[in-house]
Amino acid sequence: MLSRRLESCLPLLVNPDQTGFIINRLSSNNLRRFFDIIHHANKNKIPSVAVSLDAEKAFDRVEWPYLFRVLEKFGLGTVFVNLIKSVYKSPKARIATNGITSSSFPLYRGNRQSCPISPHLFALAIEPLAEAIRTCPDIHGFEVGPQTHKLSLFADNLILFLTNPEHSFSHLQILLQCYSSFSGYKVNFDKSEILPLSVFDHHSIKHKFPFRWSPMGFTYLGIMVDGNLNNLYKLNLASLLQKVEGDLCKWMDLPLTLLGRINVIKMNVLPRFLYLFQSLPIPVPAAFFSSLDKLTRRFIWHGKTQRVSLDKLTLDYGQRGLNLPNFRMYYWAAQSRFLAQRFDNGPSP
Repeated sequence: MLSRRLESCLPLLVNPDQTGFIINRLSSNNLRRFFDIIHHANKNKIPSVAVSLDAEKAFDRVEWPYLFRVLEKFGLGTVFVNLIKSVYKSPKARIATNGITSSSFPLYRGNRQSCPISPHLFALAIEPLAEAIRTCPDIHGFEVGPQTHKLSLFADNLILFLTNPEHSFSHLQILLQCYSSFSGYKVNFDKSEILPLSVFDHHSIKHKFPFRWSPMGFTYLGIMVDGNLNNLYKLNLASLLQKVEGDLCKWMDLPLTLLGRINVIKMNVLPRFLYLFQSLPIPVPAAFFSSLDKLTRRFIWHGKTQRVSLDKLTLDYGQRGLNLPNFRMYYWAAQSRFLAQRFDNGPSP
């Protein structure tokens, strides 16, 4: 009940650049925005970086006095805040190790695991940090028209888009230290990564900041990204195609019926490619779909001659097909969905 009430308010309280666990917001919007910024940086030759911050046990480190104060400042009302406080009143936990359970011990901070309201509370808890970054004049983002693009969030996954990196870094560190002192938030600098964009030469300032520099790219929300958008196909779709080929070879001799093999394609292969189709704004060559069809055909018919064409198998049951996924249609549907969203809502935030 509390989760549903808070869920309906979050779009009004949390900036659109936070998409994690908020209704009608998608992680693919974060990725496409990231790609737009890379394109803008390269086109205009803007010395800049993308910083992926890794928070150390972000959900487990939230200080409750800070969380309750944030809820009050967001104006959620005394009754609602008191209900949240009652949920977090004197909780205890035990540790199970090899079937042996420890004695109970009290908890003093953190969002509860598997609790439906925890992601919503965390989105509110990290919003003051995000707003401080947005409004800090010494942390420079990308100026595109009337908008300034500095950061993008998916729950605790925070990425920053910074111009004038040396000046911005020093002020970012000060801000993070201040926020950590009262919220419990802690950046794991060894796992936080920086991707140089455009013409930026990072060697001159590399030694000044405790981040891991990744000029060859890093993984963001499951997508491998580097400073050259032309590499997106090779780093993601081509790479996944090789992994799927290996998986299907391993599963080839499983004792599955034709329907069972089609269900493997539906439940394992399709979701992996669909996420990439939804996230990557790139043209996919016809050779990719031909290779994917070949792998699908070989797996479904156990390496033997096909008895029914893929075109017929992709028809629905009412048309005497077996609902085998048509990857080309899923790709075009994903692109059409994004275009429709752009026309409905205008440019992404």
